[in-house]
Amino acid sequence: MNLIYISGYQHQIESNRLTFTKMMSFSYQLEQFAKDNDLHLKIFKPNYKDLNELKSSIEEMKQYIEENDEIVLIGNSMGGSVSLNLALHFNIKLILINPQLNPTISTSLLNQEDKDVLPFLNSLVEESKPILDNLSSPIISLCLLGLLDEVVNPNHYIQNYSQYTKTTILDCQNAHRFFDFYFYNKAFLKAITYNKIFRKTK
Repeated sequence: MNLIYISGYQHQIESNRLTFTKMMSFSYQLEQFAKDNDLHLKIFKPNYKDLNELKSSIEEMKQYIEENDEIVLIGNSMGGSVSLNLALHFNIKLILINPQLNPTISTSLLNQEDKDVLPFLNSLVEESKPILDNLSSPIISLCLLGLLDEVVNPNHYIQNYSQYTKTTILDCQNAHRFFDFYFYNKAFLKAITYNKIFRKTK
């Protein structure tokens, strides 16, 4: 099984030092999860500060997906916009963590020179919406939402995307900068092995 993790904006201000904060970050905990369960993990950390670099990263992701089998995408925060679009394009399973699927409201996170990225991310989401309505089964096998999220409004996901999701977990104690991942190990394993045909057949 090949897991592809697409990080959000926050990774760009993380330190490389192994601090407690870094150990509690989702990417670090996901690496441990993959090792413990003998899963191959590929991490992509797109540059959301540069539109050309972001597009280049997405092309890299597409190539990796085309060259590998048994892919499960995992999108975190802004990575949710990219991963949703890729999952629908390639018809593969998707796990989301506090996904930002309304990128135009994220201006407070970005510098002025970064803001040309937002319309592009929003176009990925808009492009995905008509495809979602043609699914025969939920392509999003799991979504984790922190109800105390100070960056992404969890209600936006619940109102607009819960019908495309097999399992939604609402965590009432955690905010955007995720969480104790080990509590969700079983839910993740179940989501990874979830097997359905997502597209309707004619």
